[in-house]
Amino acid sequence: IKAKSSIASLNATIKKNLTEYKEKIDKLNETVRQIEWGKGRHISLCYRNTSDDQIIRYRKCIDDFNEYLTKVDIADICKDEALKRDFDNRIESFLNEYDPMINNNIAAKMKHLTDVRNCLEYYCQVTNDRNDEVEIYNDSSSKSGGEKESLAYTIIAASLYYNFNLTTKNERAQSFRLIFIDEAFSNCSQDYKKQCLDLFAKFHLQVIIITPSSETDAYLDYVKGGAIVTMDEATHTSTLIMQRYMTEGEKEIS
Repeated sequence: IKAKSSIASLNATIKKNLTEYKEKIDKLNETVRQIEWGKGRHISLCYRNTSDDQIIRYRKCIDDFNEYLTKVDIADICKDEALKRDFDNRIESFLNEYDPMINNNIAAKMKHLTDVRNCLEYYCQVTNDRNDEVEIYNDSSSKSGGEKESLAYTIIAASLYYNFNLTTKNERAQSFRLIFIDEAFSNCSQDYKKQCLDLFAKFHLQVIIITPSSETDAYLDYVKGGAIVTMDEATHTSTLIMQRYMTEGEKEIS
């Protein structure tokens, strides 16, 4: 009875977690579709069942064993010696292969086998405004620098949408939206840098940008103030200067 309950519970938990995980991906895609992937194009995260043989075997063992347990009656097993022997053999076979207390070799693999994220394989699908498939991204290895930057930008945007629970209806909702950026755009193109900064402005995010003084000009149209830190190498003392930048409107008034 205990074995039947445990296997059934394990099977139900895996299926429940996998369903919830897919729902999270679907929710993420709702936000990603609000971000243009080039003119008239959008990108979404897709998934398919894993091709990992170990995970496929593990899931099949659980499904098969759970199906077997739903068909047998514990009372019949207790009365019939042949049924009891078959039941014990199935239990023993399953535990010998997947119980870390018995099989030391499987202990390190159980986290991989039981993590529902590993039950799926992922790829990105690019579609046009008519929802026609345009391109598939299985990875970024063959993509140009600009395409990789666009993918990184979309990931950042999707993360902001998802973690701050932003939609087109609540972009000005009351929430704490502070992010820190430490030299994140040092090796990026100006177009990519502008895309990200425009995105932060669109979402009304409070952004603290940490960057060398040589890079500050790129941010002047977006920031309201700055702190400049200089260090005297001879005395090893630092000086902090606070500055406030006027908007174009304020400059016109003054």
